[in-house]
Amino acid sequence: MKIKSKNGIFFIRSDGRRKHDHHCHYSAMMQRWLCDCEDFAFRRMKSGDDCKHITACREFMESASMEQLKEALKWQ
Repeated sequence: MKIKSKNGIFFIRSDGRRKHDHHCHYSAMMQRWLCDCEDFAFRRMKSGDDCKHITACREFMESASMEQLKEALKWQ
């Protein structure tokens, strides 16, 4: 998945047939990551689980090199 970031929002490119970005961000008020995908809105949010977009974002943040992070964050 391709990941970009702007103003604290991460844009995760969908793997499906309809190529579009899903938006993920960390909500300090809710103390958790949120995503705008249907899976998260209708299933995962209630159960407290992460969708694949949030998982991809968290894994990217944990494992990316400094150069990869700079590339994702410089996108404006």
